[in-house]
Amino acid sequence: MKKIHINEPKSYKGHSLILLLLLNIFDGLITYIGLEFGFYQEMNVLVNNIYNYSSNLFLLIKVIIPTAILILLALNIKDNLSKITKLFIYMANIVYVFIGSYHILLLIQLMYSI
Repeated sequence: MKKIHINEPKSYKGHSLILLLLLNIFDGLITYIGLEFGFYQEMNVLVNNIYNYSSNLFLLIKVIIPTAILILLALNIKDNLSKITKLFIYMANIVYVFIGSYHILLLIQLMYSI
């Protein structure tokens, strides 16, 4: 008798990774804009040093490389993700949601201070 296996839809994996991708891009671009206009200060010492060395290198490391990795990962997922992988993706999304919320609050505060 053939075993019936119910797979999670591929979009499940894709949605989590797409959210992670969008949150990463949002974080990188808002941080870059904030640093360029002088109303943000990068708290990560390593990333701050990279930005001070080259803003283009900052964008490459903070946005472009992670975006490329996430796209390649999403395109190459063929099987169901392990529970630990799902957990890491969810945890990263949660952290990025808090970071994104922080960016939004800073932008609102900036708007009211102008």
